[in-house]
Amino acid sequence: MKPDNLGFTEHRRPMETMSETSEATTTTAASEYQGFDYNEDITILARQLGIDNLEDLKRERFRVNRRRLEQMLTGEDESLERADVFFEKIMEQTSTMISWPARLKIGAKSKKDPHIKVVGRQEDVQAAKEKIMLILDTRQALRVTMKLDVSYTDHSHIIGKGGLTIKRVMEETGCHIHFPDSNRSNHQEKSNQVSIAGDMEGVEKARTRIRSQISVQMSMEISPQHHSVVLGKQSNNLKLIMQRTSTQIMFPDAGDPNIPSLKKSNVIITGGINNVYLARQHLIGSLPLVVMFDFPEDATPTFDSETISQLMQTQDVFISVRNKPKISAISIVIKGVEKNATRIYEARRQILNLKEPRLHAMIPDTYNIPNASNLFLGIIYVFWCKEATFSNI
Repeated sequence: MKPDNLGFTEHRRPMETMSETSEATTTTAASEYQGFDYNEDITILARQLGIDNLEDLKRERFRVNRRRLEQMLTGEDESLERADVFFEKIMEQTSTMISWPARLKIGAKSKKDPHIKVVGRQEDVQAAKEKIMLILDTRQALRVTMKLDVSYTDHSHIIGKGGLTIKRVMEETGCHIHFPDSNRSNHQEKSNQVSIAGDMEGVEKARTRIRSQISVQMSMEISPQHHSVVLGKQSNNLKLIMQRTSTQIMFPDAGDPNIPSLKKSNVIITGGINNVYLARQHLIGSLPLVVMFDFPEDATPTFDSETISQLMQTQDVFISVRNKPKISAISIVIKGVEKNATRIYEARRQILNLKEPRLHAMIPDTYNIPNASNLFLGIIYVFWCKEATFSNI
């Protein structure tokens, strides 16, 4: 839209320039009609909105911040959209007509804030006013502009398809967020600068939201022989971790001969930075942990196969009991996952019938997957498939 134009998406025509004097003049209903060209523009708007009586159209006139409007008219501040683009976008979004002082005297002695006029249905006019005041509110003492460095490669992901993601952030935080327009046309240089305008609390919320949506990638090493344990039965453990953390986790195909041996242990996690870290912790908590010990030769076993089976289920561990060849000793192996270290220790204490206090492992809370059910039918099933059941005692 050209400056000094009256905007409407389907009909635009020149309007009389609002001078410094007319800005401050209190207008009557008739003069407002003249400002919008009563005979044509408002009539067209009413017809397109299905309104027969022009009096049913809401007309509102309010002041906006002069300094920021000047910056939008001159393009002085790259974090702000140009005035014509800004107002036309709002008109398209709200089905309203907006007039503004396109020929405002830049840097004039007058510090009086100019007026903006909006015409449309009542709810549309209110929506348009809110969008305008989000940027041009006269109470600028409460507003700040934050300039944030965000890699241009992340801009499209943050904006989202059709701009839906960033629109939701702006609506929920009450801020205007601007990405550099020059990145679309300049293929040689790219700008990382993202601008957020609003009250301090809203700007901080918007900054946090933007940072949380930046996708990062982390790799970690998990030995191929442990993949099946971490994945769980039918990969249920992995699916649960990805679901809880909103991340993508890629395990290499350990059986693929085309993948170098060193790469077969490389697991890739992709997502928001906090979620990627959390997914990594969940994976570490799912790594196998094995404790091996011998039953004392001079002691009489107080357990049988039924006791061992019950321990496996209650403690969520796999227990292998074998007679050592050549010597009359019993070898016991307890397998579990790292987040269940305390249960492994408890299973050993009960097998040996020890009277010592229960040993609690120092396991970070982040190792545990929230609302995860008992893993006995999953991870322990994998251990069971890998090793034969315990021998007769």
